[in-house]
Amino acid sequence: MTYDALASLPGKRIVQVDFAGSGPLIDDLHEHVGSRLLGTHAVGLTHWDQRESTGTRSGSPRSVFFAPAQIRKRSEEWGAAVFQARFGEAWRGFVGSPAGVSKWLRVQDHRGPEAARRVYLDVLDGRAKPDEGLIVAL
Repeated sequence: MTYDALASLPGKRIVQVDFAGSGPLIDDLHEHVGSRLLGTHAVGLTHWDQRESTGTRSGSPRSVFFAPAQIRKRSEEWGAAVFQARFGEAWRGFVGSPAGVSKWLRVQDHRGPEAARRVYLDVLDGRAKPDEGLIVAL
């Protein structure tokens, strides 16, 4: 559901999986759904400049998903070789063959400090394209 559709949320229990991290929006969601909010799970922080809360949030459970921590956890549980094999299998299922990747992902190489600055600002300002894999080497 998009952010602008918040007022049209059905009167059911919900779980929030948040990629944006917008404090005001999360506050609005908590206010709108109240005790129907079963949990808030932070996955990203695309709205890093809007993360400050402007109000009181409900006491629903909160968690944060941080990929490096999950990778470390699974590597410790399964062992590095098993983790790498499972990760590779999952990745191939996601992207398909290397030829298939080239149909939806264009890899862009950037070199040097000025290129790194430009790429960083493009990502920060939302100008980066979702079908481009950005590789930056200093």
